[in-house]
Amino acid sequence: PELALSRPAEGLRLEFAGAEIAPEGLPWAAAGVRGGLAWRAGAAKAALSIRPLTQLAQPALVVPLRLAGELATTGSALEFALHARAEADGARGGLDLDARGRHDLVSGSGEARLATTPALFAPRGLQPPQLFPFLAGRLPDLAGSVAVSGALRWQGLALSPDLALRLDGLAFDSPGARFQRIRGEVRLDGLAPPRTPPGQVQVQGGGG
Repeated sequence: PELALSRPAEGLRLEFAGAEIAPEGLPWAAAGVRGGLAWRAGAAKAALSIRPLTQLAQPALVVPLRLAGELATTGSALEFALHARAEADGARGGLDLDARGRHDLVSGSGEARLATTPALFAPRGLQPPQLFPFLAGRLPDLAGSVAVSGALRWQGLALSPDLALRLDGLAFDSPGARFQRIRGEVRLDGLAPPRTPPGQVQVQGGGG
């Protein structure tokens, strides 16, 4: 990696580029890491980009991501803002996510509020497994749009999602029926595999 260290007034700054990170015990690898770290009066701030961040597990939860974010420390807390882009092969479209949150460095716990742009699905275009490979074989071909917003909490490596999946104009075929014009919201409290709490599905649509 390329490193440059400077000492502005009452502080220290480190700039870096071309770094690669593969944390031990985590199924993720980051390449093309670049950005800067600044220390001043016991506080630190950072800005960085990663191209790409890749999950090493197979099948992966998500395709490799392009990330850009900012971090700041306040005592034992790490506050962050993040933008992520997941893009399907073949220029079929993608998904953008923005998140803001806080992580406690002592307890290893944290929470983020997040929201995505709508993913626009079409039978001969973008499909969920092209963004989220672990969904391959789990869903029929979709048409319509899907967006996600809500909270993601964690304790160590354990994730506790509380997310809303918003459906608009969704259509798909199932054995013996076609469902179309589905609109509504589905709460998710699990990601892999997707899980909904009892009694939390509220959708409108028709079948035929």
